[in-house]
Order: sequence, then C-alpha cells, then structure tokens
Amino acid sequence: MAEREYQQILELIRTVILPDYRLDQSLFDERKQPVNWKQLYEIAYKQDIAGYLYPGTESLSVPEHVSKIFQTAYHRSVRKEAIVHLEVTALMEEFDRQGIDYLPLKGWQMKKLYPSPELRTMTDVDILIRPEQFEAACRVIEGRGFELNGEIEHHNAYMKKPVTEVELHRKLFAVHSTPYPLFASVWDRALPVREHEYTMNPVDMYMYMIAHMAKHFVSNGAGIRNIIDICLYRRTHPFTAEQTDEINRALEPIELKTFSERISSFADVCFSAGPMDKDQLFLFHYIISGGLYGKAGNGDVMRLMKQESGNKFRWFIKELFPNRERLRLKMEMPEGSISKPLYPFYWIKWMIRGFLKRRENMKKRLVTVTKSKKETEPIKNMLEYLDLKEIYYS
Repeated sequence: MAEREYQQILELIRTVILPDYRLDQSLFDERKQPVNWKQLYEIAYKQDIAGYLYPGTESLSVPEHVSKIFQTAYHRSVRKEAIVHLEVTALMEEFDRQGIDYLPLKGWQMKKLYPSPELRTMTDVDILIRPEQFEAACRVIEGRGFELNGEIEHHNAYMKKPVTEVELHRKLFAVHSTPYPLFASVWDRALPVREHEYTMNPVDMYMYMIAHMAKHFVSNGAGIRNIIDICLYRRTHPFTAEQTDEINRALEPIELKTFSERISSFADVCFSAGPMDKDQLFLFHYIISGGLYGKAGNGDVMRLMKQESGNKFRWFIKELFPNRERLRLKMEMPEGSISKPLYPFYWIKWMIRGFLKRRENMKKRLVTVTKSKKETEPIKNMLEYLDLKEIYYS
C-alpha cells in the first residue's frame, strides 16, 4: 500500500486549491525517507491530476527530471483546455445564433471554481439540450465537424480531433434510473445566463454532482477529482440551513441523502487536514488507489453485493442474459429499439461482439466474480456505509 504517497498527493492538492494553505514540508523530507516520485506520479496520472499537482511541487526541492514530467503534464492540460475551450465556445455561440437553449454541465462549470481552469481536466464536455431542440442541436454540432461516437438513451457522444469530446444530453439520467424523477424537470428551475445559455441553480447543481458521483461509485468507482469538486463547490456556495433541508428532502426519496451527507463530510475532512475515522480512511484508500473512474471489476463486485442473496451464480446468469432494457443499454442503442421478437438476434450479436472485442474484459469479470468473501466484504461494507445498495442506474 502506497500510504505515504497517498498522503503526499492529498497534501499537494490542498496546497493548490486552498488559499493561504501552508504545505507540510515534513511529508516530503528526504532525510526521513526518500520520496518515491515515480509512484507518486503514477498515482496522480491514473487520477488525471498529474498536471494539477505541478503548481504544488514548485515549493519543494524536486529533482529536475521529476519536475519536468509534472510540468509536461501541466502543459498538456493547458493545451487541451485551450483547444476545448475554443471549440466548445464556438459551438455554444452557434447554438445562440440558431436559437437553441443549452445548459453546460459538470466540468465546464466546475473549472471556473479552480485557481486556474486548466487544473480542472475534463474527459468530455456535457451539455444539456431541451428535448424538443435536441435534433437541431445534433445538426449544429455535426455541422461544426464533430463526429457521432455513440448514442444511448439520454445522450449522444461526439468527437472532434484532436482532443474535443462533447456529450449532448437530452436528459440528465436514463428514465429507469433512480435519480431520474428528481431531474426530469430541471429546465423548469434553470437560471438564464444569456438569451439561450442556462445554468442550474446552486441546489440543483450540487444534487446533480452527488447523483452523478453516485453513478460512478456503483459502477467501477470515482476518482479524487469528484471529491475536489465537492469541496470547492461547498466552499464557494455555502448553503443555508433552509437549502440544506431542501437538499435532504429532495435526495431522501431517491436514496441519496446518506451518500450526500457522508461524501460532503469526507470532502471537508480531506481538505481541512482533519483526522479521518476508519470508514473515511477506507473510502480515501478506495478512491485514491483506483483511477479517474475507479478500478475495472469493482462494478461487477458492487452489482453482486447489491443482490440480497449475494448469489454469484444468479449474478452471472443475469449478466449473461440481461433483460431487453439492459441489453439495449449495453449495446448503446436508442430507446425502444429491441423488441421482444428481436431479443434473441441482438443477444447473439452482443455475445459475438463481446467474444471478438472484449475477451480480456470477460476474463477479468470471471476473475472478479470468483473473488473470496474476504476480498469483496470491504466493498460491501463501503456500499452500506454510503447507503448505495438500492441505487440503480443501468
């Protein structure tokens, strides 16, 4: 376990995001113990925060070759941010000209809260479009040279080389998912920025961050960047007692109230340098030891643990023979596209595609499902601690 490197990364994050925070130099004292910069960088790279940590390393006596790799990651982030910002800004300006309402989500909003926007890396830019204008928005983005890269029930994924990825959302979550009812009418509560640009009100924005993070937690996991986002949002948008009550009342029916409370408390502890209790310490290790989107195989363990019986054979059969809705989602097909008579045809197609393209992934899933109770028990305990056993996304 890279405990020392985990603590060093957390300390560097605090240095970057917290105004006037004084870095604890003793954690990097080479006289006590050599700093394993290679391992520290590898952990940061998997979390997609290597460039983010570069400003924090400037106050340390870092070997030149180490400083250079962090600096290179930082410059890569700067370059990507510049390209993506220009492309997406031009896209939004075209939406304005075409009279299409749009609401930028997640990273596009969060980067404004970071000390510098390139520190908040983004895999893609998510934009919510009114359902009745969605087809028009798709024509606009395709007219700007973006290529359709995937289509599921609630969004279309687009790519434009070299680095710009955009997801256009017709809704925030799939209809069958646990959080859907809360966000089905999000446009009714949206706040205008300009004539056609909108943003979520602070309460909705926070609840969406929580619901989206929970989605990652019940798949393969979530990276430390999610926790940084929560910390920064709570610091820049302190909620009143009335707003906190509103959040709790809204999240309770969709089984996310406990998750919200415990993740927010965890974020506060992480970035106040306070002591963590044993549950928070396990959560920290679980998050930081994975990647930006957790670890492959965690999702299978979680889905197995969410079954009341935890029966591995039953889980395997359900994964091997998904119902029509789950098969449609796995194949990223439009809603209602797999009718009952066509199910056998699409199931065979899915199995062949899986055998040809995802053999290694299938092997890993078989390894996952054969893990011992000792290996899966900690994940089960975490699901219970975060109260995520009843959450369903796909």
